[in-house]
Amino acid sequence: MLTVKDLQKDIEKIIRRAQRLDKALSRGEKIGYLDGIKISRKSSMLTGTLKKAAKRAKDVPDPIDANEAKVVVDKAKELQIISVSGLEKITNTKDHFDKLKIAGLVKLSLNKLGAAQNDFSSTLVQRAPTPELKKDGEDVKAAIDVAFKRAMDAYSNAKGGEDKEDVNRENAEDSEED
Repeated sequence: MLTVKDLQKDIEKIIRRAQRLDKALSRGEKIGYLDGIKISRKSSMLTGTLKKAAKRAKDVPDPIDANEAKVVVDKAKELQIISVSGLEKITNTKDHFDKLKIAGLVKLSLNKLGAAQNDFSSTLVQRAPTPELKKDGEDVKAAIDVAFKRAMDAYSNAKGGEDKEDVNRENAEDSEED
């Protein structure tokens, strides 16, 4: 049976993957074409981890202990900082990804990552056992949503690299990298 501690482990894994993605994005204009493809793969892996964690969070039985849930919310706040940082880097690197002709691939990755992040965040908010934790979760979700909107607006007309998406998804699904 799943517990809140399992959810804590899931969010720790999400944080590690988000940190790796953020680190890869830190190279900015030094990112090459192959690096961009690898970044898309890291995004796919993070998306898969978010989807799995959202499903597992829905399966944690009630009642959820408020103290354990607070640990999850605190980790979600940590994830918020990393996510917003990565999304700002993606937004600021748009022109470079255009030059590499992979901005369309980044847009596809953002769409999938945004949907998975939204499902995960919404699930955490719904499962929060107290009004205070629910409010904290809503604040975290709102901050990430704003950063995703900025990034999606920047990539609204992006094209290029979409043909690489299927390869990345297959590789990410096969990978057990943590």
